[in-house]
Amino acid sequence: MPTLFPWMSEEVAALESAGLRRGRREVQPLPGGACSVNGRRLWNFASNDYLGLAGDPRVAEAARAAIAEFGVGARASALVAGRSAAHVRLEQTLARFEGQESAVLFPTGYAANVGTIAALVEEEDVVFCDRLNHASLIDGCRLSGAKLRVFRHSDLETLERELHKASESRRRLIVTDAIFSMDGDEQSARHARRIRGWPTDAGRLVVEQSSPANLLDGAATRDLRGSDGGG
Repeated sequence: MPTLFPWMSEEVAALESAGLRRGRREVQPLPGGACSVNGRRLWNFASNDYLGLAGDPRVAEAARAAIAEFGVGARASALVAGRSAAHVRLEQTLARFEGQESAVLFPTGYAANVGTIAALVEEEDVVFCDRLNHASLIDGCRLSGAKLRVFRHSDLETLERELHKASESRRRLIVTDAIFSMDGDEQSARHARRIRGWPTDAGRLVVEQSSPANLLDGAATRDLRGSDGGG
């Protein structure tokens, strides 16, 4: 069958022959973290809804109440169109939960990582990124325009050497996952603390005078670690 772009058919055929072509399946969510695929009941370990909150009746009721009060659909940038009372309350609740002065909401975790990194470093700066970081962290480092130094996974000795080489830079930012979502391993905080200024708690930014700033993405630890689920 002829196509507008013949090379597309060639690339799809190459993916098929290599066993790499992927397709989309219809998945029916079931209570308790399960799902139905082609009539089979399976446990879903691939979903971001790993706490099963999406199907919680309390969450559904809160969503219905919010729709009744605020309607549906995206507004615009909060700086342009303002933010709703619901957003204000959520930010205040999250700040209290984290024991912080304030919090800022982003539409997605990807947007949070890209936006935060871009706000911290620019072309004059250097950012150090673990090779196995989540794609959103890697994209954030690249899009920031800062000089990017990628170090081998959890290779803190190499990181220390690279930090020393960049000691004259305006700013230095270390970016790493706290728990690496694809492999499930943790960044070695015990060894990392010997790096001056390294944060001791996941998901927080720590900046000290004359030290590199450190950004730990604690998304994978949120609600899983700590006595109160705070990471």
